[in-house]
Amino acid sequence: MSPAARERGNRILDFAMAVATFACALLAISYAWRLHQLEGRIAPPSASLLAAGTQLPAIEGTDEVGARVHIGYEGAKPTVIYVFTPTCPWCKRNMANLRSVMAARSGEYRFVGLSLVADGVSRYIAGNDLHFSQVVTNVPAAIVGAYKVRGTPDMFVVGPGGRLSEEIRGAWTGSGESAVERRFGLRLPGLLEAGP
Repeated sequence: MSPAARERGNRILDFAMAVATFACALLAISYAWRLHQLEGRIAPPSASLLAAGTQLPAIEGTDEVGARVHIGYEGAKPTVIYVFTPTCPWCKRNMANLRSVMAARSGEYRFVGLSLVADGVSRYIAGNDLHFSQVVTNVPAAIVGAYKVRGTPDMFVVGPGGRLSEEIRGAWTGSGESAVERRFGLRLPGLLEAGP
């Protein structure tokens, strides 16, 4: 190959590398812009979607073995509804916090786990040493909509009679952590580190 041909090949290769680098930069900017747009649509953990005092419906569904379940609010204890999915990474990271609250306040509150998916619920509950009073899944969309569930984890504290006392959206960090500590009068251990 002649030196002129080699030089021409090097210039073409340099140009191709410059175009590829530019395309990667545009793609990165595009993804960053899209993420910025989405952030405005996702409710931050502290954002309330329901007003305190909102009347909430009883929850109907099935338990982890398929039996029909009715979660009403007729009892004297307030109910904590913890919404999760077995595959939610933030639910997993929140686990030590949830166990801490349940251990400290199970005499004062009824803790109910509401999974948005049925697959793997029994394994998830057992594998994470969770002691819910009841677990419910296969909840109709109308009921999930009445609670304005947008993701997991979500937590609702519901008083006797079904009136919302407080909602805490997202993992218990920042303002969510402060709200849980204030509500239950304890110090949380913090989020577990993210896994691989």
